[in-house]
Amino acid sequence: MMAVRLEDVPASQYHRRFPAYGAELRELRASMRCWLDGRAVEQSLQHTLLLAVGEACANSIEHAYRDRQPGDVVVDMTQSAGDGFLVEIRDSGSFRPAVERDDRGRGTEIMRQLTADFSRESTSTGTVVRFRVSSGKAFAHD
Repeated sequence: MMAVRLEDVPASQYHRRFPAYGAELRELRASMRCWLDGRAVEQSLQHTLLLAVGEACANSIEHAYRDRQPGDVVVDMTQSAGDGFLVEIRDSGSFRPAVERDDRGRGTEIMRQLTADFSRESTSTGTVVRFRVSSGKAFAHD
């Protein structure tokens, strides 16, 4: 006789689609934290992922749907071999570069500093941001 005990194993892929409104970012962060906690991801790595994904989503919310009804933002995150995560954020809006201002416009630079293999591809059908984060790029904070 063999006894088997099945336990829930968190999915290795996180997926969330939400309407492009700033108020949705709070729920996104809570959902990501829950998923990352379920995978026992260390706090500094969680903070890095939350910050980088939050910046990309905020850019989609602010820039992708100007002068039109907001669409959706889609976040996909996959835990890769080892301790890293591959992340993709998509929208179906039209990309417009932000106007240079001294008090704004640091989101892309923040994402580049926190991630590896950062890319942003914008076409007439939307923007896709991709990057990789590993514990070696974890944001150290107090």
